Amino acid sequence: MWWDFVTLAMLLGVATLLGDPRPQRASFDYAPLQSVLSNYVDAKGMVDYAALKQNRGDLDKMIEQISAVSPDNKPQLFPTREAKLAYWINAYNAWILRIVVDNYPTSSITKIGLIPYGAFFVKRVSLGGEKMTLRSLENDIIRARFHDPRIHFAINCASASCPPLSTRVYLPGTLDEQLDAAARAFINDNRQVKLDVAGNRIELSKIFDWYASDFTEALGSRSGGNRTVVDYIRSYLNDERRQALAKIPNAKVNYQDYDWSLNDQARAVAQGSPR
Repeated sequence: MWWDFVTLAMLLGVATLLGDPRPQRASFDYAPLQSVLSNYVDAKGMVDYAALKQNRGDLDKMIEQISAVSPDNKPQLFPTREAKLAYWINAYNAWILRIVVDNYPTSSITKIGLIPYGAFFVKRVSLGGEKMTLRSLENDIIRARFHDPRIHFAINCASASCPPLSTRVYLPGTLDEQLDAAARAFINDNRQVKLDVAGNRIELSKIFDWYASDFTEALGSRSGGNRTVVDYIRSYLNDERRQALAKIPNAKVNYQDYDWSLNDQARAVAQGSPR
């Protein structure tokens, strides 16, 4: 019997030295954010800010967790690239909700703060004990570290022209599928990518203009030296829209004005929006 205990102890020692090969459970809990998204965001990504402001406990709890923990100060909780990226996307979306709720009612996130767009450029948010702006979170962390243009369809800026806020948190195990689904939904939305065959024209969301290099660099060598955002868009179009695009190979590309109106359910109801 004593030999069995010695053998077990030796095996455990070897496992400790080499690292346990068994998959580890994710240790960061997004349940509070999921509760917010399930209860206050509709299928179109519009938010019931009035109700959320009155019932903000889960949102505040999520912000408390994000403020204390991040992949930078607790890397052991985020062992994979997917775990890290999921955290930063969820953190961005949670902080956007918190900033709007703290300043609601407002007609636009651009009006929060002492200067226009101050919510992005001036206000500092807490992530794992570090302070930064949302602009820095997007550019210096999410874009700079991960080089995945699909994030532009996942992070939400609380505005009408943004990709809709998902009703599901982003999770490491499903992240790739979720980002692909977000890209397909955005690119096949005629409001974001309009293919005007008769007018020989393509009208694109301003996002494709602001972050053009993100999309073209993601294509690698597939498009040779003539990489364009239209090449990127083509890969996510459904069959019907891909056929429409093929009919306008030399179409003029225009970029739409960005609508910074708040993605507020109350605003949509007041305007009689079908959203």
